[in-house]
Amino acid sequence: MDSIRIGLCGVAVWLVATHAGAQQAAIPGRLVGWGANSWGQAQPPANLGEVRAVSAGFEHSLALRLDGSIVAWGRNDLNQAVVPSWIGPCVAISAGLRHNLAIQADGSVVAWGHDQYGATIVPPGLGACVAISAGEHHSVALRADGTVVAWGAAAYTQVPGGLAGVVEIAAGPTHTYARRADGSLVGWGSDSWQALSGMPGTIGPALGCAVDSHASYALRLDGSLVGWGLGSAGQGGLPQGTWRALDAGLQWCAGLRADYSLEAFGLGQFGQTLTPAGRYSMFSAGGMHGLAIQPSDCDQDGVFDALQLAAGAADCNGNGVLDVCDVSSTTPDCDFDGVPDSCQVFGGANDCNLNGVPDQCDLWNGWSDANGDGVIDACTNDCDADGMSDAIEIAQGFALDCNGNHRPDACDLAAGSSFDLDLDGVPDECFPDCDGDGLDDRVELLQGLASDCDFNQVLDHCDVAAGAADCDGNSMPDACQMAGGVGDCDYNLRLDACDILAGAADLDLDGVLDACQSIGAIACHGDAGCPCGNDGARGSGCGNSFQPHGADIVARGVPSISADTVELEARRLPPFGSVLFFQGQALLAPAPFGDGLRCAGGFVRRLDGLTVAAGRATCPVPGTAPISMLGAVQAGFTHHYQAWYRNAAGFCTPAAFNLTSVVSIQWQP
Repeated sequence: MDSIRIGLCGVAVWLVATHAGAQQAAIPGRLVGWGANSWGQAQPPANLGEVRAVSAGFEHSLALRLDGSIVAWGRNDLNQAVVPSWIGPCVAISAGLRHNLAIQADGSVVAWGHDQYGATIVPPGLGACVAISAGEHHSVALRADGTVVAWGAAAYTQVPGGLAGVVEIAAGPTHTYARRADGSLVGWGSDSWQALSGMPGTIGPALGCAVDSHASYALRLDGSLVGWGLGSAGQGGLPQGTWRALDAGLQWCAGLRADYSLEAFGLGQFGQTLTPAGRYSMFSAGGMHGLAIQPSDCDQDGVFDALQLAAGAADCNGNGVLDVCDVSSTTPDCDFDGVPDSCQVFGGANDCNLNGVPDQCDLWNGWSDANGDGVIDACTNDCDADGMSDAIEIAQGFALDCNGNHRPDACDLAAGSSFDLDLDGVPDECFPDCDGDGLDDRVELLQGLASDCDFNQVLDHCDVAAGAADCDGNSMPDACQMAGGVGDCDYNLRLDACDILAGAADLDLDGVLDACQSIGAIACHGDAGCPCGNDGARGSGCGNSFQPHGADIVARGVPSISADTVELEARRLPPFGSVLFFQGQALLAPAPFGDGLRCAGGFVRRLDGLTVAAGRATCPVPGTAPISMLGAVQAGFTHHYQAWYRNAAGFCTPAAFNLTSVVSIQWQP
């Protein structure tokens, strides 16, 4: 929280010498968070992008994007994590307990959030400011002239008279420190725990100052730390060694070491002292969480890329990335000199074919130079004698080179080195040749040398070679044959002939599976007149929610009253549900009924209600009465059998049921 913050003037990684929580600019980078996260305050928003400043409040966080916009997240009970739309581009931010401050591009200070003591009411006539610091119930601003203004809770805003020459401010919950240009420190506000009066007289000129709720800190010229007030020694004492900067959280501190790594000490019950590894340009310690900016160091040499670029490191294309890091598959460096090819070409390297690659690299990569003069042949050749080199024609789109031989296609065809059997002006080798016979697949189709039964632009025998089923080995996918009417009576996506070859019964040798043949006559075809245009296949009922061909019914066995072995089977039903077999004395004209057509009528007798299994059901169930008994049939009469079954709701009509076709059986004694 910005009430416990420190910043250092003169530190190279920050461009403005002010309090760290209100820095105007740091080397940009990605944002990293750690510590308490109960409100999401330590988790930067997704797609935040690079930022140039951060400020960790008590339980919320702020970040300043490169375009000057502010992003806030974390606890938002008093709108502290909602940035008002009227705030323009900013150069500095500071998060307090429940309120925030920002400096806009013109130097004006804005505030939002909530504080009952007036910490969000910016004084009129404040003028242009260069630093801000949000305390717990008060706010502090540093004017461009080095004077300080404070507002909010009266007990903490009594700036000493005559205070001037200030270069840094740090507001704590109940007290504030200012650092003058000469390194001297001046404090005001509450002196609880001797956070003011306990300042040692041996500090000397300070590089920075920080305050928390119970203590104060200073950074000496030699990089060592000194603290005073309650808990200022941290847990186990202040760490020794050299520091670049320090920031105080709620009885914990984080700082940058000489190598720009983060280190923390003090209370750590929420993991706030477990700082992330890496090197950082700016950081902020909040109530019990921390945030830090990690700039790019693409070559991992220990120096931020931005500092290398500022010192003159090469960035030939001006994209903000070191040339040594810019070289990649998308930014090639064909001669491995650490300079992108595009920069060499821009700088004058020969690129006669205008492909963005130096000619020398093209020669290394296989472009021809028959006479060994160091010039790509394509840059001097002019195969069509139009006064423009082949390479330029191709590069500028005046000629095609589909086979990549650096010679216009028209010249390849004129010279006879390529064929164009389909006369489309494009060498045949530029189009697919799936069977590797040297003929463009399109030519094979046009000349009738191959087929493409499914119109997928792939030759049928290539489909088969790629795994398409061809059970009869005729190089045509089975799916095409079935679509063309070749038998698959049981709809198992396998040709009947192949099923028979594999052992399926065909006792009458008619090429139709016995399992598909039925005693009796099939009627009530669903291939026309279905209720919702859901016409099925001839021999089946209307299409259902599972099978567009519709469900059918077949009968097998001996239709004899004295030796009844008749078995009715309903097939291609929805996989699960119920089915009812029924018998009619009359065969009626097809009439819409539910999602299907009903034809079995007259005196109707229910035979059995069953559960569908794998899209099928058989009546009678083994061990139960035979059909002749269930239907009380008489010899010499023809009865008509149909099955009613459940269909998906909303498929066709609201009825949610359908019917099979009909099988008519004449019964014998």
